[in-house]
Amino acid sequence: MRSILRSISIVSILILVAIGSGCTDRLDDENEESDEYSIYYIEKSYLINETGYTREGNSTVILQNITAQNIMRISFILTWNDTHTWPPEQETRVWVPYVPQPDTFSLSVKGPNGSEVSFDSNYKLENTSYDGSIKINASLNELPGNRTIFAGSPEDAFNQTMVPDGIGIWEINITCIDAPGTGPGGFVGPGSDMGNHWELHVTIYSYEVNITKI
Repeated sequence: MRSILRSISIVSILILVAIGSGCTDRLDDENEESDEYSIYYIEKSYLINETGYTREGNSTVILQNITAQNIMRISFILTWNDTHTWPPEQETRVWVPYVPQPDTFSLSVKGPNGSEVSFDSNYKLENTSYDGSIKINASLNELPGNRTIFAGSPEDAFNQTMVPDGIGIWEINITCIDAPGTGPGGFVGPGSDMGNHWELHVTIYSYEVNITKI
């Protein structure tokens, strides 16, 4: 009976040793397949400018394809100045003295499908001014802190740090709600305000990933 117990004990010890050896081998294999990389980030910004003309009561839709990776936030700024500069089809008409009045524009922004977008104010804003501007900020991600990671290759390390939020088509809607300037005596014709020119400035704030093998 003692011989049987002694044999069972020896077999148990051998099994435990084998299991321990197997675990060590697996850990060693994982370490052999991965390298340690140092990750640090550099902030960058890109500016996209658009110009156009929108008639009173009409809207201009811009479908802006944004391809930058690791976006932190995007700023949309619409500016306009109430002038009597006509769209191309009116430029050949006889000029009539212009009486300016403040114009009203609205700006709205929609992010790509699936993107988590947080606006610092309403996604749609309106302003009435002779020399106006509207600004909408869309926040997506914070700048990460520098760190180290384990990866099988530099490409694998890069893929671990890439953030796709914000990539895709952004819908920007510019509407000229009211453009009440007229010619003398309220005359509506070549000297009246049919709409307004505008400028749109889109600034993309992102970060670049720098990877160094340790």
